[in-house]
Amino acid sequence: MKREDAIKTALNFMAQQSDYEFSGVSMKSMEGNSAGKITVQMKTEDRETGDPLTIEVAIDPHYDEISWKIVRKEARLSDYLQPATPLGKLKVGQKFRLKYDCVVYEYFGDSNDIHSGCPHIIKRADTGYVSRVNGQDVFPIGK
Repeated sequence: MKREDAIKTALNFMAQQSDYEFSGVSMKSMEGNSAGKITVQMKTEDRETGDPLTIEVAIDPHYDEISWKIVRKEARLSDYLQPATPLGKLKVGQKFRLKYDCVVYEYFGDSNDIHSGCPHIIKRADTGYVSRVNGQDVFPIGK
């Protein structure tokens, strides 16, 4: 299947499966020869929130299959390669995420206030909001 045929097929499929209007359509991947798996990515917006929404249509000509899914999150693989690490073992300035939290924080160092009960200082990378927290396992980002 050619690139143009894959995009046309994906658009036909989605026109029959949903009432989304797409602002962008592109080829995400195409495996091997003309019978290889193809992924077409489509951009639209969530009807309820108006937030950007990505839909992927997977086409497998070899097995005569086509499917679609909403992509909930896309991120850099390198941000998720490191296992959980105790907060106190991070270097000052190192970025991390807390468990069950998608916000990126930066380790600011140890607190000098021995009476606070919160020995570590962290800062939100997006707002700069500073907090004191107890030691816990966190997920480092990058090297």
